[in-house]
Amino acid sequence: MVIFVAGGKDMHWFYQEEIGQGEILLSNTESHHATRVLRLRKGERIMITDGKGLLCEAQIAKADPRATRCEVFQRHLEAPSSATVHLAVAPTKSIDRMEWLVEKATECGVSSITPMLCIRSERKTIKTERLKKISVAAMKQCRRPFLPQIDEITPFNRLAQNSGNIQKFIAWCEGEQPGPYLGRMIRPGADVLVLIGPEGDFTPDEAALAVASGFVPVSLGPAVYRTETAGILACHLVQVINKLTAG
Repeated sequence: MVIFVAGGKDMHWFYQEEIGQGEILLSNTESHHATRVLRLRKGERIMITDGKGLLCEAQIAKADPRATRCEVFQRHLEAPSSATVHLAVAPTKSIDRMEWLVEKATECGVSSITPMLCIRSERKTIKTERLKKISVAAMKQCRRPFLPQIDEITPFNRLAQNSGNIQKFIAWCEGEQPGPYLGRMIRPGADVLVLIGPEGDFTPDEAALAVASGFVPVSLGPAVYRTETAGILACHLVQVINKLTAG
């Protein structure tokens, strides 16, 4: 990703879901953060993104903690990645670890995250709006103009059987032999979906269903990783391979 404004990385970034052609009115949450937390004032330059690739360099015209008004100087639409990375992961028992995963996966450039309900899942529910807020904060922190899609929790069977014709992998530890290393199986430049199971792993029946649906069992290396670590490893592997092959 290339930031089009010199010094843009040094500005504070804000998220506004809908950006029109004129001035930008920041949401209540972003306005409060700008004026009460960061104590920004009229005349200060900021960056605003809609999370869909649009970047705006703007200047605060009115610093209001409920509706900060911004004058736009430059607009630039960043091209999305040629390949999407979809991470489907069973939420961890500790919600802190799941939130950490969402934060770091956003920083790594994941395209979408689907919390997945598996047979051995220890956490059956998830607060999607909370995860979305964490993802927004991570997007702004690492200066990315794309916000990942955060789905509602989805049953494993439904996800496996309706995953489409893309590269599909399941990280499964219980097989008689470990599958091939994920890094050797990725086809650069193509969309990827990786399934990461719960702390107790996928059941053999779930793995069999995934394979029947076109998923390839893979390994993430010789160690047995925590769910959140496995998710980040998978996401980072796909991104690195795509970057290296793209030159």
